[in-house]
Amino acid sequence: METTLMHPTYLPFTEEQVLAHVAAVTGGGPADPRAYLAHFEKALEAHRRATAVASLPRQRDVAAPPAAIAHDERFWTATALLSVLHGPSPVEDLAAVLTRAYGEVPPFAGFASWAEALGTDPELWLEVGMPSPSSYQHHLRGELPRHVLSWAEVRAGRAKVKLEGATRVDAVVVSPSTGVAVVVEAKVRSDLSTSTTYDVRRNQLARLVDVTLDAHPALAQDSLRHRRPDRTCVLLLTPEVFRDDPASRLYGHLHASYTQRPETLAAHLPHRSEPLVHEAARRLGWATWEDVERVRPGALPWRVPGAR
Repeated sequence: METTLMHPTYLPFTEEQVLAHVAAVTGGGPADPRAYLAHFEKALEAHRRATAVASLPRQRDVAAPPAAIAHDERFWTATALLSVLHGPSPVEDLAAVLTRAYGEVPPFAGFASWAEALGTDPELWLEVGMPSPSSYQHHLRGELPRHVLSWAEVRAGRAKVKLEGATRVDAVVVSPSTGVAVVVEAKVRSDLSTSTTYDVRRNQLARLVDVTLDAHPALAQDSLRHRRPDRTCVLLLTPEVFRDDPASRLYGHLHASYTQRPETLAAHLPHRSEPLVHEAARRLGWATWEDVERVRPGALPWRVPGAR
Protein backbone atom coordinates (compact mmCIF):
# COMPACT_ATOMS: atom_id res chain seq x y z
CA MET A 1 0.00 0.00 0.00
CA GLU A 2 1.23 3.49 -0.90
CA THR A 3 2.40 5.33 2.23
CA THR A 4 4.26 8.28 0.73
CA LEU A 5 2.78 11.59 1.85
CA MET A 6 1.97 14.10 -0.86
CA HIS A 7 3.88 16.69 1.20
CA PRO A 8 4.98 16.46 4.85
CA THR A 9 3.73 19.97 5.61
CA TYR A 10 1.22 21.19 3.05
CA LEU A 11 -0.64 17.92 2.45
CA PRO A 12 0.48 15.21 4.91
CA PHE A 13 -1.72 12.49 3.44
CA THR A 14 -1.25 9.87 0.76
CA GLU A 15 -2.84 10.10 -2.66
CA GLU A 16 -5.17 7.27 -1.71
CA GLN A 17 -6.32 9.11 1.41
CA VAL A 18 -7.08 12.28 -0.55
CA LEU A 19 -8.81 10.46 -3.40
CA ALA A 20 -11.07 8.65 -0.94
CA HIS A 21 -12.65 12.04 -0.13
CA VAL A 22 -13.00 13.42 -3.65
CA ALA A 23 -16.55 13.21 -4.93
CA ALA A 24 -16.58 11.48 -8.32
CA VAL A 25 -19.37 13.74 -9.44
CA THR A 26 -20.12 17.23 -10.67
CA GLY A 27 -23.45 18.95 -11.06
CA GLY A 28 -23.65 17.53 -14.56
CA GLY A 29 -22.58 13.95 -13.96
CA PRO A 30 -19.53 11.81 -13.23
CA ALA A 31 -16.09 13.41 -13.01
CA ASP A 32 -12.52 12.17 -12.70
CA PRO A 33 -11.34 12.51 -9.07
CA ARG A 34 -7.73 12.48 -10.22
CA ALA A 35 -8.27 15.80 -11.97
CA TYR A 36 -8.68 17.30 -8.51
CA LEU A 37 -5.49 15.59 -7.36
CA ALA A 38 -3.60 17.05 -10.32
CA HIS A 39 -4.00 20.55 -8.87
CA PHE A 40 -2.04 19.54 -5.78
CA GLU A 41 0.62 17.68 -7.76
CA LYS A 42 1.25 20.67 -10.04
CA ALA A 43 1.41 23.14 -7.14
CA LEU A 44 3.73 20.93 -5.10
CA GLU A 45 6.09 20.43 -8.03
CA ALA A 46 6.27 24.20 -8.60
CA HIS A 47 6.95 24.67 -4.90
CA ARG A 48 9.76 22.10 -4.95
CA ARG A 49 11.43 23.82 -7.91
CA ALA A 50 11.14 27.25 -6.30
CA THR A 51 12.52 25.95 -3.01
CA ALA A 52 15.50 24.41 -4.80
CA VAL A 53 16.28 27.69 -6.57
CA ALA A 54 15.96 29.70 -3.35
CA SER A 55 18.44 27.41 -1.61
CA LEU A 56 21.26 28.13 -4.08
CA PRO A 57 24.14 30.14 -2.53
CA ARG A 58 23.55 33.28 -4.58
CA GLN A 59 19.81 33.21 -3.99
CA ARG A 60 19.57 32.66 -0.26
CA ASP A 61 19.50 36.32 0.71
CA VAL A 62 17.50 37.66 -2.22
CA ALA A 63 14.88 35.04 -3.03
CA ALA A 64 12.44 32.85 -1.18
CA PRO A 65 9.99 30.19 -2.28
CA PRO A 66 6.75 31.76 -3.50
CA ALA A 67 4.01 32.00 -0.91
CA ALA A 68 1.30 30.94 -3.36
CA ILE A 69 1.02 27.38 -2.07
CA ALA A 70 0.61 28.60 1.50
CA HIS A 71 -2.35 30.72 0.42
CA ASP A 72 -3.99 28.07 -1.75
CA GLU A 73 -7.51 27.49 -0.39
CA ARG A 74 -7.60 23.92 -1.69
CA PHE A 75 -4.61 23.02 0.47
CA TRP A 76 -6.12 24.70 3.52
CA THR A 77 -9.45 22.95 3.02
CA ALA A 78 -8.07 19.49 2.32
CA THR A 79 -5.37 19.48 4.99
CA ALA A 80 -7.48 21.00 7.77
CA LEU A 81 -10.58 18.88 7.21
CA LEU A 82 -8.70 15.66 6.49
CA SER A 83 -6.78 16.22 9.73
CA VAL A 84 -10.08 16.34 11.59
CA LEU A 85 -11.71 13.40 9.80
CA HIS A 86 -8.58 11.25 10.15
CA GLY A 87 -7.98 12.28 13.74
CA PRO A 88 -8.78 10.17 16.81
CA SER A 89 -12.13 11.87 17.50
CA PRO A 90 -13.67 13.22 14.28
CA VAL A 91 -17.25 13.54 15.52
CA GLU A 92 -16.23 15.34 18.70
CA ASP A 93 -13.85 17.65 16.84
CA LEU A 94 -16.35 18.49 14.10
CA ALA A 95 -18.99 19.12 16.76
CA ALA A 96 -16.62 21.47 18.59
CA VAL A 97 -15.95 23.54 15.45
CA LEU A 98 -19.65 23.72 14.58
CA THR A 99 -20.53 24.67 18.15
CA ARG A 100 -18.21 27.66 17.81
CA ALA A 101 -20.00 28.67 14.61
CA TYR A 102 -23.64 28.00 15.54
CA GLY A 103 -23.88 27.38 19.25
CA GLU A 104 -24.43 24.10 21.07
CA VAL A 105 -27.81 23.30 19.51
CA PRO A 106 -27.94 22.89 15.71
CA PRO A 107 -30.13 25.46 13.89
CA PHE A 108 -32.71 22.88 12.81
CA ALA A 109 -35.12 20.65 14.68
CA GLY A 110 -34.50 17.11 15.85
CA PHE A 111 -31.15 17.25 17.63
CA ALA A 112 -29.99 18.53 20.99
CA SER A 113 -26.30 18.71 20.07
CA TRP A 114 -23.96 18.67 17.10
CA ALA A 115 -22.54 15.32 18.16
CA GLU A 116 -26.04 13.85 17.93
CA ALA A 117 -26.69 15.55 14.57
CA LEU A 118 -23.47 14.25 13.04
CA GLY A 119 -24.22 10.69 14.07
CA THR A 120 -21.42 8.14 14.05
CA ASP A 121 -20.67 8.21 10.34
CA PRO A 122 -19.85 11.72 9.06
CA GLU A 123 -18.21 11.71 5.65
CA LEU A 124 -16.08 14.39 4.01
CA TRP A 125 -16.33 15.13 0.29
CA LEU A 126 -14.08 17.66 -1.40
CA GLU A 127 -14.94 19.74 -4.48
CA VAL A 128 -18.56 18.69 -4.89
CA GLY A 129 -20.49 19.98 -7.90
CA MET A 130 -24.05 20.88 -6.89
CA PRO A 131 -26.54 21.49 -9.73
CA SER A 132 -27.97 24.94 -10.28
CA PRO A 133 -31.62 25.09 -9.12
CA SER A 134 -34.08 24.80 -11.99
CA SER A 135 -36.34 27.28 -10.18
CA TYR A 136 -33.58 29.89 -10.33
CA GLN A 137 -32.90 29.32 -14.02
CA HIS A 138 -36.60 29.59 -14.82
CA HIS A 139 -36.84 32.82 -12.81
CA LEU A 140 -33.70 34.28 -14.38
CA ARG A 141 -34.89 33.63 -17.92
CA GLY A 142 -37.87 35.87 -17.23
CA GLU A 143 -35.69 38.55 -15.64
CA LEU A 144 -32.93 38.79 -18.26
CA PRO A 145 -33.95 42.10 -19.85
CA ARG A 146 -33.62 43.87 -16.50
CA HIS A 147 -30.02 43.32 -15.50
CA VAL A 148 -27.71 41.76 -18.09
CA LEU A 149 -25.67 43.10 -20.95
CA SER A 150 -27.30 42.92 -24.35
CA TRP A 151 -24.90 40.30 -25.72
CA ALA A 152 -25.66 38.01 -22.79
CA GLU A 153 -29.39 38.53 -23.22
CA VAL A 154 -29.21 37.51 -26.87
CA ARG A 155 -27.06 34.49 -26.13
CA ALA A 156 -29.20 33.40 -23.20
CA GLY A 157 -32.33 33.71 -25.29
CA ARG A 158 -31.21 30.90 -27.55
CA ALA A 159 -32.85 27.54 -27.06
CA LYS A 160 -31.43 25.26 -24.36
CA VAL A 161 -28.76 27.69 -23.14
CA LYS A 162 -28.03 26.88 -19.51
CA LEU A 163 -28.01 30.10 -17.54
CA GLU A 164 -25.93 28.82 -14.64
CA GLY A 165 -23.66 25.81 -14.33
CA ALA A 166 -23.08 23.65 -11.31
CA THR A 167 -21.74 25.30 -8.17
CA ARG A 168 -18.51 23.68 -7.06
CA VAL A 169 -18.35 23.82 -3.29
CA ASP A 170 -15.07 23.45 -1.44
CA ALA A 171 -16.25 20.69 0.87
CA VAL A 172 -19.33 18.93 2.19
CA VAL A 173 -19.47 17.11 5.51
CA VAL A 174 -22.52 14.86 5.54
CA SER A 175 -23.94 12.21 7.84
CA PRO A 176 -25.79 9.55 5.81
CA SER A 177 -27.68 8.33 8.88
CA THR A 178 -29.13 11.72 9.87
CA GLY A 179 -29.12 13.64 6.58
CA VAL A 180 -27.27 16.48 8.29
CA ALA A 181 -24.76 18.28 6.06
CA VAL A 182 -22.40 21.24 6.27
CA VAL A 183 -21.42 22.88 2.98
CA VAL A 184 -18.10 24.65 3.45
CA GLU A 185 -17.01 27.78 1.62
CA ALA A 186 -13.32 28.25 2.41
CA LYS A 187 -11.46 31.53 2.13
CA VAL A 188 -7.89 32.52 2.93
CA ARG A 189 -7.16 35.89 1.31
CA SER A 190 -9.81 35.96 -1.39
CA ASP A 191 -13.33 37.38 -1.14
CA LEU A 192 -16.64 36.24 -2.60
CA SER A 193 -17.29 36.37 -6.31
CA THR A 194 -20.06 38.80 -7.10
CA SER A 195 -21.87 37.65 -10.23
CA THR A 196 -22.44 34.93 -12.79
CA THR A 197 -22.34 35.27 -16.57
CA TYR A 198 -26.03 36.03 -16.93
CA ASP A 199 -26.89 37.55 -13.56
CA VAL A 200 -24.88 40.55 -12.40
CA ARG A 201 -26.71 40.54 -9.04
CA ARG A 202 -25.91 36.93 -8.11
CA ASN A 203 -23.30 36.67 -5.35
CA GLN A 204 -21.45 33.54 -4.28
CA LEU A 205 -22.91 33.29 -0.79
CA ALA A 206 -26.53 33.56 -1.94
CA ARG A 207 -25.75 31.03 -4.69
CA LEU A 208 -24.37 28.58 -2.13
CA VAL A 209 -27.46 28.87 0.02
CA ASP A 210 -29.65 28.46 -3.05
CA VAL A 211 -28.09 25.19 -4.26
CA THR A 212 -28.45 23.61 -0.82
CA LEU A 213 -32.20 24.18 -0.80
CA ASP A 214 -32.77 21.44 -3.38
CA ALA A 215 -32.18 17.73 -2.89
CA HIS A 216 -29.79 16.08 -5.34
CA PRO A 217 -30.93 12.46 -5.72
CA ALA A 218 -28.92 12.00 -8.93
CA LEU A 219 -25.48 12.55 -7.37
CA ALA A 220 -23.19 9.53 -7.42
CA GLN A 221 -22.24 9.29 -3.74
CA ASP A 222 -24.93 7.68 -1.59
CA SER A 223 -24.27 10.00 1.32
CA LEU A 224 -24.70 13.11 -0.85
CA ARG A 225 -28.00 11.77 -2.13
CA HIS A 226 -29.15 11.37 1.47
CA ARG A 227 -28.41 15.00 2.37
CA ARG A 228 -31.55 16.73 3.64
CA PRO A 229 -31.92 20.36 2.50
CA ASP A 230 -33.69 21.31 5.75
CA ARG A 231 -30.71 19.94 7.70
CA THR A 232 -28.01 21.51 5.53
CA CYS A 233 -25.89 24.39 6.82
CA VAL A 234 -23.64 26.72 4.84
CA LEU A 235 -20.43 27.48 6.70
CA LEU A 236 -17.89 30.18 5.96
CA LEU A 237 -14.39 29.02 6.94
CA THR A 238 -11.93 31.92 7.01
CA PRO A 239 -8.98 33.38 8.90
CA GLU A 240 -10.03 34.68 12.31
CA VAL A 241 -8.78 38.18 11.51
CA PHE A 242 -11.69 38.58 9.08
CA ARG A 243 -14.30 37.30 11.53
CA ASP A 244 -12.93 39.82 14.03
CA ASP A 245 -13.13 42.54 11.37
CA PRO A 246 -16.01 41.40 9.15
CA ALA A 247 -16.39 44.76 7.43
CA SER A 248 -13.08 44.19 5.64
CA ARG A 249 -14.64 41.51 3.41
CA LEU A 250 -17.79 41.35 1.33
CA TYR A 251 -18.68 38.02 2.91
CA GLY A 252 -18.54 39.74 6.29
CA HIS A 253 -21.15 42.26 5.19
CA LEU A 254 -23.35 39.62 3.57
CA HIS A 255 -23.12 37.18 6.48
CA ALA A 256 -24.24 39.90 8.89
CA SER A 257 -26.99 41.06 6.56
CA TYR A 258 -28.34 37.58 5.81
CA THR A 259 -28.30 36.35 9.39
CA GLN A 260 -29.56 39.54 11.05
CA ARG A 261 -32.01 40.56 8.31
CA PRO A 262 -33.11 37.40 6.47
CA GLU A 263 -35.35 39.50 4.24
CA THR A 264 -32.14 40.60 2.48
CA LEU A 265 -31.35 37.01 1.57
CA ALA A 266 -34.97 36.54 0.49
CA ALA A 267 -34.60 39.55 -1.82
CA HIS A 268 -31.51 37.92 -3.35
CA LEU A 269 -33.39 34.62 -3.83
CA PRO A 270 -36.75 35.88 -5.13
CA HIS A 271 -37.59 32.50 -6.69
CA ARG A 272 -37.69 30.91 -3.22
CA SER A 273 -40.46 31.19 -0.65
CA GLU A 274 -39.71 33.67 2.11
CA PRO A 275 -40.22 31.18 5.01
CA LEU A 276 -37.83 28.73 3.35
CA VAL A 277 -35.15 31.42 2.95
CA HIS A 278 -35.58 32.65 6.52
CA GLU A 279 -34.94 29.12 7.78
CA ALA A 280 -31.87 28.87 5.53
CA ALA A 281 -30.52 32.13 6.99
CA ARG A 282 -30.55 30.50 10.43
CA ARG A 283 -28.29 27.77 9.05
CA LEU A 284 -25.64 30.19 7.81
CA GLY A 285 -22.56 30.11 10.05
CA TRP A 286 -18.96 31.26 10.33
CA ALA A 287 -15.97 29.33 11.68
CA THR A 288 -12.27 30.04 11.40
CA TRP A 289 -9.14 28.08 10.62
CA GLU A 290 -8.05 28.92 14.14
CA ASP A 291 -11.19 27.20 15.47
CA VAL A 292 -10.13 24.06 13.62
CA GLU A 293 -6.62 24.27 15.02
CA ARG A 294 -7.90 24.72 18.55
CA VAL A 295 -9.77 21.43 18.44
CA ARG A 296 -7.23 19.62 16.26
CA PRO A 297 -3.74 21.07 16.94
CA GLY A 298 -1.49 20.77 13.90
CA ALA A 299 -4.38 20.71 11.42
CA LEU A 300 -2.60 23.44 9.44
CA PRO A 301 1.09 22.61 10.02
CA TRP A 302 2.52 25.50 7.98
CA ARG A 303 0.89 28.18 10.13
CA VAL A 304 3.02 29.91 12.74
CA PRO A 305 1.36 29.42 16.16
CA GLY A 306 -0.50 32.55 17.12
CA ALA A 307 -0.18 34.05 13.61
CA ARG A 308 -3.14 36.03 12.30
